[in-house]
Amino acid sequence: MAERTGAIVVGAGGGRRMGGVEKAFLSVGGRPLIAHSVSVFHSFAEVDEVCLVVSEQSVERARRLARELGWAKVSAVVAGGAERQDSVRAGLDALHACEWVLVHDAARPLVTPDLVRRGLAAAQRCGAAVAATPVRDTLKRASAAAELPEVLENVDRTALWAAQTPQVFRAHILREAFETLGAAAGALTDDGAVVQAAGNRVFLFEGDSANLKVTVPGDVAIVEALLSARSAS
Repeated sequence: MAERTGAIVVGAGGGRRMGGVEKAFLSVGGRPLIAHSVSVFHSFAEVDEVCLVVSEQSVERARRLARELGWAKVSAVVAGGAERQDSVRAGLDALHACEWVLVHDAARPLVTPDLVRRGLAAAQRCGAAVAATPVRDTLKRASAAAELPEVLENVDRTALWAAQTPQVFRAHILREAFETLGAAAGALTDDGAVVQAAGNRVFLFEGDSANLKVTVPGDVAIVEALLSARSAS
């Protein structure tokens, strides 16, 4: 029997930097933001089920969206927690006997099947794999918040990578990492960090520079342009 794979799409964050609009349901390219990434996972043959993690007040809204769009693979819609890692753990608990799990931010609508495929292949080799791209910009460490922060140090970028999602794990590794760290997991900003803090090795696979995260209102126009260009090609 083939090993089952589940995807957790995390969209429980509020809209503080988006003018009060809940990010997961922000209209991007004529669709709710969360719909773009869920559609990719839903159509990907190797993904057996998808769990949506949204804010508590949006659980029923997400369930209606899943019904309207015919997402038969959406096996659960659950409420997220106070911290991102609380949300991921809620999604992990809702999956049904999956040996592999992909964790993806709903705020990254430009994920592609090829990126998902690379992530699964990498995780199957090493157990824990994170999408990432090499840092290309010059990095500077500066003084604390001020009108004109002073440069204190130029940071060598040679071995630095910018993490993305999806992040892919053998499910028991991620579960055991959450159990090991307990509440301390909440202070970590991504799942790879949770797994590594629990004593596991984590590896990187090639991400995609177009796999942008919608964080502030200005990001929407960029993402919509990329979505339009992708549709045209």
